Amino acid sequence: MAQEPNSNAAPLMPVGEGHTAPLQQQPNVVITLNHLPRYFKLDVFSWPAITTLQLIFAVLLWNKIDGTIPASESWANVFIPSFVSDGLIILGKLVLIYDAHTQANAVPQIQQNAILAHLQIVVFKIGEVVSKILIIARLNGFFLDMRVVVTPILAVTILQVLISGKRHREFEGKKPTGGNLFAAIGAILIALRIEGHLSSTWQTAFAPIWLVIATFALLCAMMSCFVPCLASVSARSIDGRLVGFLCFTWAFLVTGVVCSCIALARLGSRLEDEYNGDVSSVTVRDIFVPIVVLLAWAIAFALGWAGLLLSIASNPLQPLPNTGAGANGQPSSALIQSINSHMASFVRPTALVRMSSTYFRRADTHDVAANGTDPVARDLEAGLDADTDDERLRGKTCYICCEAPSNGVLMECGHGGLCVTCGKNLRDRYHPCPICREVIVEVLTIEPVEGSNVVMVAKA
Repeated sequence: MAQEPNSNAAPLMPVGEGHTAPLQQQPNVVITLNHLPRYFKLDVFSWPAITTLQLIFAVLLWNKIDGTIPASESWANVFIPSFVSDGLIILGKLVLIYDAHTQANAVPQIQQNAILAHLQIVVFKIGEVVSKILIIARLNGFFLDMRVVVTPILAVTILQVLISGKRHREFEGKKPTGGNLFAAIGAILIALRIEGHLSSTWQTAFAPIWLVIATFALLCAMMSCFVPCLASVSARSIDGRLVGFLCFTWAFLVTGVVCSCIALARLGSRLEDEYNGDVSSVTVRDIFVPIVVLLAWAIAFALGWAGLLLSIASNPLQPLPNTGAGANGQPSSALIQSINSHMASFVRPTALVRMSSTYFRRADTHDVAANGTDPVARDLEAGLDADTDDERLRGKTCYICCEAPSNGVLMECGHGGLCVTCGKNLRDRYHPCPICREVIVEVLTIEPVEGSNVVMVAKA
């Protein structure tokens, strides 16, 4: 049994039966700008400018189609913001390619992966620019089949797949090109529908776009499950800025899904009416208002990302500070007092009763000598059946590392299901039990007994 802690001495932490050691401080995990890759920082700080240019392009396109901009005005002038946006993206990626190529002491495979990743984006953006030039030519009166217009997008998508095949899987997983592939398929279907080679409805031609929207809708639904949970624990275990921005991201995704559904549904309805020769009740304004709202929200989202990075520059992010930590990441006095109080009364058991695969309690051994019965017979009647196979315990792996056998039990709460190493890591970092949030006083190593719900506790 541990001695009463001295107020002038270092706080104590249990390390085994009858042994104590000074409570050691564990540094908080912090994230600074130096921890973030350069391409991420460049993307974040360029997003506000790029999304602003896309918003200007959407407004100009709206006014041009609606007739607010005179017909004599060239379509090329309307597309200028879009070309500038594409140029900024291409220029940024070329800078990153040069940076990766000249990086000293880099692993060749990782260096090649980085170059190819940025090259994929450059190639696709060049294909987009070529297709936009062909669209402008068609809008200005030049006869061009829409299949010719979308050919550059299809070609660069295939080239992207070929570039992806050159990346080293053992150093970095292959980056999916599914988004661009869907864009290429959608462009082909729309081109065929415009030229009359596709007899289905416009909403069928928009099927790849609807599939992408559905994917984001599913992501929103998944985030709706855990964002409230993160918000409820942010004050004590997660940096509030991180949780706040996750909630902001969720709101942006929901807005994006709703606005995209409204705009795409209205566009399909208007095109269908025009194709059938009917007067559509859907105006150009009805189509572009959701798009403008989405792009305006995207600008706010991009500025939020940039603001978060600027905040990290002055105050590093602490995504997972120590549980129970006080000021400056130090263990709070309440936590130290709770640990020492539990240590003072802790008695190491020799056996535990398994109530479930992840819950154990002390074996009740008083008055055993008087009646000569099994030391834990009464407990077994209250727990699992006595003939339960111990493979229910032996076959489990740690739910934290998912590798080592679950041979650890946290005391005094009695929760198991984890390995001794992970249990001691939790204890040494002052984390409570992951299941019940009780203070961890000791981590016991258990040894199942064949054909019994009794587990023996290994000696310290």
